[in-house]
Amino acid sequence: MDKGSLVVKSASCVVIANPASGHFNRYRLERLLSACRRQGLSVQLRLTEKPGHGAQLALEAAQRHVTVIIAAGGDGTMAEVASGIMACSAVQRPIMALFPMGTVNLLVREWGLPSHAEACAARVAGALRSGNVGRIYPGWLHRVGSPPQLFLQMLGAGFDGAVVQGVNPWLKQWVGRGAYGWAIMKTGLRLAWCGLKGRFSKAHRAAPLIVTLDPGTAGAKTLSAVAVIVARGKLYAGPWPLVPTGHVDHAAKAHPCFSVITLHSQSLNVFLSAGLALVQGRFPQWVMRPETPVSLTTATEVALTPLPSAKPFQTALQADGDGAGHAPCKITGCSPGPRSCIAQAQDSGQRNDYLRIVI
Repeated sequence: MDKGSLVVKSASCVVIANPASGHFNRYRLERLLSACRRQGLSVQLRLTEKPGHGAQLALEAAQRHVTVIIAAGGDGTMAEVASGIMACSAVQRPIMALFPMGTVNLLVREWGLPSHAEACAARVAGALRSGNVGRIYPGWLHRVGSPPQLFLQMLGAGFDGAVVQGVNPWLKQWVGRGAYGWAIMKTGLRLAWCGLKGRFSKAHRAAPLIVTLDPGTAGAKTLSAVAVIVARGKLYAGPWPLVPTGHVDHAAKAHPCFSVITLHSQSLNVFLSAGLALVQGRFPQWVMRPETPVSLTTATEVALTPLPSAKPFQTALQADGDGAGHAPCKITGCSPGPRSCIAQAQDSGQRNDYLRIVI
């Protein structure tokens, strides 16, 4: 028996699955467990029972020195599991693998990972044999009175956050992405009403969010926005491209820099144009047009401050497809700690705030 096979045979694996995920399927889950055992892995299944439970289960598994944790669920479940792993010291963190069972599965699409049980198990075993794993440096959401919240792909504020918070969980379970369509329509009607009132009132005309890019630095920049997307990847809501190729080196995931898209107009026509460009796959080109009321830039830190007149739905936040409260908030690309994100970026070779992931 070669050394790689011995590593796999001695490895322990925990699958953390969310039964409330959009495409949860017990048969697929059992196939994953069987495929892992055929690869020589000792595997155990744990099911989440409530929001936040995935982080607790992942932390407990890491403290038992489990070798691999497979997150089986949607983007929110994967972020929860990652949060539990990141609560451990760098030397104690297990390798993380992903098995998509959610509505969108954005992170899996971003990395081009398989959705079949056998292929997922084979990749895990192959990574253990070769020692070849990738790295993800998560983003962090900071809100007053709440602990820092990890996200892996993106954070949305304003319209984007209101849509996610407006999704009916029961409807999402039954019709999948259709639940988002209904939430988009409801939020769009509220936006149209605000736009109509803005014709007669300056208080309703102003964009409700103040966006500060890299606050506290010489290059700080302030914008006003109706909707903000802070992204670590290049895709949005599934297969659709969000930013031009090469805007940020997202493939490496090692730089604490975000792509930041800010939409400045409350016009319903602008939102409809943006949505049409997105589903047609030409959103990056639409963003770059000079007449479009959108800004695309990069930042290491982003601060969001609502105007006093802003409504709750205009300050709503979502992180990796789950509701995340309301602004004001700060988003950083480095782990919470006494050193600033800028200082950590300068010492990127010494950073240990990353997840090891099977790619």
